[in-house]
Amino acid sequence: MFCSRSALLAIVSAAFVILSLSCTTTRQLSSAFPNMVLKRFLSHQLPATYASRLKLWINLRTGEKGRTELQVYSKHSREYSFFLKDLWGKDLMRALIWEDSILVFYPHENMFIRETLAKFTQSDYWFWPASPLDLLKIIDGTQFLALEGMDFSEYADKLYKYRAKREEANIILSLSPKDASIRKATFLNEKNENLATIIWQDVRLYKGYHRPRLINIKLENSKDEIKIGVLEENFDLELSDNYFRLSISPTAEQIPLN
Repeated sequence: MFCSRSALLAIVSAAFVILSLSCTTTRQLSSAFPNMVLKRFLSHQLPATYASRLKLWINLRTGEKGRTELQVYSKHSREYSFFLKDLWGKDLMRALIWEDSILVFYPHENMFIRETLAKFTQSDYWFWPASPLDLLKIIDGTQFLALEGMDFSEYADKLYKYRAKREEANIILSLSPKDASIRKATFLNEKNENLATIIWQDVRLYKGYHRPRLINIKLENSKDEIKIGVLEENFDLELSDNYFRLSISPTAEQIPLN
């Protein structure tokens, strides 16, 4: 009987030790896993060049709606060109962005704007507080790089959430534990008021990069909504300088911005 009791105590003790080690390991993994997901996200490679054909839906708070096609080209996330098309495939607007400048050409009116991004964004020729460059970087994913002080916040809705800063905005970035890709980003002001919500939907590994099929952007202050459907994307192409040049007629009239 004594031997049986000793054996039983030994088994119970061993089980307790194993259980304790198991719980400790689980706690360590659970606390470390968000950092692993973040590390994987930060290690994701981005294409050197990017070319896409997108479907653009715009729903304004005024009730106005628009639908058009958008073509975007970028090189090393520093130079961008984009073209808005009408339903018949003709250019409504052509634009170049480099450094802090933008050149916009309206072929139908034979008029153009050459200005700083900040001044163009604040003009009547742009609808939203986010600049055109911000929207382009949301599309290609580079908007979520160069974040400051990214720290794990919480696990909710099956996503790991991290809090970070980018310039004057606070950002809550939501990553998928499965593939460490973006699912949602919420931009907040200094008072923690919601400025914009960006949702990447139907994300999959496409041509070696984690890409969404649909991007939904809700601008909280204006109540405007932008939806971007991905029709075609190509990466790491040899894009010539012609993709980043605008041919403007000598007779085109420059639009001054106040």
